[in-house]
Amino acid sequence: MAKKATEEEENLDRWVKDLLRENGTDIPGLAICIRDAQGTVIFNKAYGVSDRDTGAPLQNDLIFPVASQSKTFTAAAVLLLAERGLVDLDSKLTDHLPQFKDPRLDDVTLRDALSHNTVFHPGFWPQKIDAEWPTSEKLRKMDIKDPRQATFANGPGYSNSMYSLLGLVVEDVTGMPFTKFAQTELLDKNGIKGVYAGLHEVPPELRGKIPTGYNDSPGTQHPKSITSDSEAGTPACGFFATPEGVSQFFHKLFNGGILKPETVAREMATRVNGAHGLGTSLINTDDATINKFPNPMFMGKGLGDMIGHAGDENGYSSDTRFNLKSGFTVTVLRTRGDEDADYAWNQALNDRIGVKKISAAAFGAFTGGPMNVLKIAPDEYGRSSATPLPVEEKNPSTKSAPTAEIKPTLRA
Repeated sequence: MAKKATEEEENLDRWVKDLLRENGTDIPGLAICIRDAQGTVIFNKAYGVSDRDTGAPLQNDLIFPVASQSKTFTAAAVLLLAERGLVDLDSKLTDHLPQFKDPRLDDVTLRDALSHNTVFHPGFWPQKIDAEWPTSEKLRKMDIKDPRQATFANGPGYSNSMYSLLGLVVEDVTGMPFTKFAQTELLDKNGIKGVYAGLHEVPPELRGKIPTGYNDSPGTQHPKSITSDSEAGTPACGFFATPEGVSQFFHKLFNGGILKPETVAREMATRVNGAHGLGTSLINTDDATINKFPNPMFMGKGLGDMIGHAGDENGYSSDTRFNLKSGFTVTVLRTRGDEDADYAWNQALNDRIGVKKISAAAFGAFTGGPMNVLKIAPDEYGRSSATPLPVEEKNPSTKSAPTAEIKPTLRA
């Protein structure tokens, strides 16, 4: 028998529905999963449809492409190798991949690659949506000096390409395909359920549970999006997960259940390049200078630091944040590409459950901070001590835009 929803859960459900009704017509499907500081799932609901043509409702057990949230999984895989003494984060990338030696890359360390401190972007990443995604073998044979195959920028910036190269490093160190190492050593051995390191790791009988994604504008869709089975693309943005699965991973990771607590605190919860940690972004809602998506609606409310990652790829967007102040983990997954809006939803949910403390009973009482991993002096990482202001409930959704359908497909 299904557990009866508490009054607090019903209130939050009604609040989400109100936001969607007011200005959510551009969102085909929305899934939200929330864990309390003890890791208990206290809210896990889906809204809208999984396919506009059939009208099938979105379910909270469907499997979503999580796009660039994949980078957190990849960073955790590299850090796991570092803990095992198999790689040095300060070693040079080209020491591991000598075929990519180039003056513009020779000083790049694994740490630089993990924190987007490199000029190799957009790199080999396809500039057109209908470009063919490379296999690992093709990537290894790429001529880094051929401008038709690789490009560089004038200064450091966000780089999908570097994460694909990190995937090659993992393969060379472990002797296993990156996706197999991530699936077995990072996910399966840590009891993570409902997360898949690439589309080919999703069992064939479950691939029908991937909802249809919709782009912001017609004409940009293509069936071979990141949901194709690309070996080189998976470390950057090719993981798939249920809402509960990605929530479980982020909660366990930031509570010292996958990596050592000191590894997480030092490498992932420390800003080393703007808002970036290694495979993470750290957002402080009260400091616009380090807030990737500053939103006046949430500034000054004392939500504090939220650590995690967002993702946006061809009709799907996502955001998961572990709140260092409350210990809550909030996951937002949508079947519409727009990570800025997902981040706004995440802030709104943190605002609702954190500042308002919607669920002292059902959602778990606050313990005075997160679990064991990040008990750090409040000023060390810029955590806010601002007094929460009254919540003004506004809709964080973006304006409606034309949508175009994306169907996930396996590459032949």
